[in-house]
Amino acid sequence: MYYIAYGSNLNKEEMKQRCKDAKFVSLARLENYTLTYRGNPGRAYLTVDKKKGDFVRVAVWDVSENDNKSLDEYEDYPYLYDCFEEKALLEKNETITGFSIIVFQYVNRAIRIWNGANKDIAIWVGMLQF
Repeated sequence: MYYIAYGSNLNKEEMKQRCKDAKFVSLARLENYTLTYRGNPGRAYLTVDKKKGDFVRVAVWDVSENDNKSLDEYEDYPYLYDCFEEKALLEKNETITGFSIIVFQYVNRAIRIWNGANKDIAIWVGMLQF
């Protein structure tokens, strides 16, 4: 199964600790989404929200059932995050369907920290380590 990752799950070393079987597939774009934070000062959670015309840079991982269980534990699913299925546009202009996570709406309100998707992308793609 394919996992569409953003945030700390872009980091190869951290993913290998969480998901022993995970294999990197490709960088991709999650079209019509934007990065946002929910929570309170000092305890905010990165998530994605739908936003037409925007996109989030993501990594696609091929994960096993055991990896999926590890991700559920790490992301505090189903208490803090929920899963959803979506399509991601791979670097080769191919589309792949996978699952990702989103913080529940009740975790405070969405806070847009940066103005424009390009700064969000620069922050998180910089964490991708291979």
